[in-house]
Formats: sequence, structure tokens, C-alpha cells
Amino acid sequence: MGAHISTIMEVVQERFAKLDAGSKGYLTLKEVLAFRTPYGINLCHLGVLYLTDRNHDGRFTLGELQAFAALAHSYSRACRELDAADMVAGYASLKMWGDVREDNGR
Repeated sequence: MGAHISTIMEVVQERFAKLDAGSKGYLTLKEVLAFRTPYGINLCHLGVLYLTDRNHDGRFTLGELQAFAALAHSYSRACRELDAADMVAGYASLKMWGDVREDNGR
């Protein structure tokens, strides 16, 4: 039923290290858009970017990418792996919409 979560975390760590120019400890938007996510989730999706960047500082840390990968992994286990990307993107959009609504759109 897909890869084990520890394997996913290792893959994320390896891909992060390759893209982290200058070993600054985070990826910029340009770098994160080159990041290949597990389960084929599109990081160009605005909701996915919003959900991945947990503190919304525009910097994508290893921890944030691993937390996102864990979420994607849980969706892949709950539904067919091919549906996981769409399910995560939908959840991300709803999360972003909900957060914006709570703050009266500010």
C-alpha cells in the first residue's frame, strides 16, 4: 500500500538537501516549485503552497515539507493513491479559504 512513512521522510530530506542552495535551511518559492513531492502533488497549487508554508513566511523548511508529506501520506492510505493528490489539493484550498474567512478576508 505505498511507501512507508520513514522512507517518504528520507526522500523529502534528500530532495530538500539537493535544492537548498547555500544550505540556508529553507527553500525559496523558486526552489520549492522545483521540488518533486511524494504522490505527485502539485506545489504550484496556491492552496497547497499555503498549507505547506505553515507559518506563511514564504520560506519552506524541511520540517514544513516533511509535515506536508506526512499529510499526503495519510491521504494516500485513506484513499486510492491516485486520488491523494486531488484530495490534498482540495483540503488545502478549503483550509486556506477557512483561514481567510476567519480573519474577515484580511
